[in-house]
Amino acid sequence: MDKNSGEGDALDEVIAARRRLADRLYTPWWYHPVLGLLLGLLILQLGGVLGRPAMFLMPVPALGIITLGRIYRRLSGIDLYGAAAPDGGQRGRSLLAVYVCVLIVSFAAGFVLSNRLGIEWTAWAIAALVAVGTVAVGRTYDGLLREQLRSAAS
Repeated sequence: MDKNSGEGDALDEVIAARRRLADRLYTPWWYHPVLGLLLGLLILQLGGVLGRPAMFLMPVPALGIITLGRIYRRLSGIDLYGAAAPDGGQRGRSLLAVYVCVLIVSFAAGFVLSNRLGIEWTAWAIAALVAVGTVAVGRTYDGLLREQLRSAAS
C-alpha cells in the first residue's frame, strides 16, 4: 500500500510540475510583432523594393530571428527544442506546417510579383500580411502549447 502511495505522490509532483511549466510558458508581448517585422523585412528584401544594397543585408533579419529565439529561451528559461519538447499537439504541428508553407509561398510571391514583374506594392502587402499573420499564429500556437502541457498534466 505504501509503495502505491509513493508512486502516486511522484505522479502528482510530475503533474504539478507540468502545470507550473504551462503557467511559466509565456511569450513577451513584443516577441511576435518583432518576429513578424523581421519576416516582413525579408519579403521586402526579396521583392527588391528596398533597393539592390538591401539584398546584401538579408542575413540581418535572419540573424535577428535566431537571436530572438535565444532571447526567448533566456527570458523564459524554457527550451522548446528537442524530441521531448511540447509542440502544441497535432493542432500545433498542423498550424506550424501550414504557417511554414504560407511563408514559403509568401517569399516566392513577393519575389516574383515585385522583383520580377515590377509590381512593387505586392511586396509591401504580402509583408504586412505576414507580419500580422505571425502575431496571430504565434499567439494561437502559444495557447496550444499551454493547453498541451495542462492536459498532459491532468
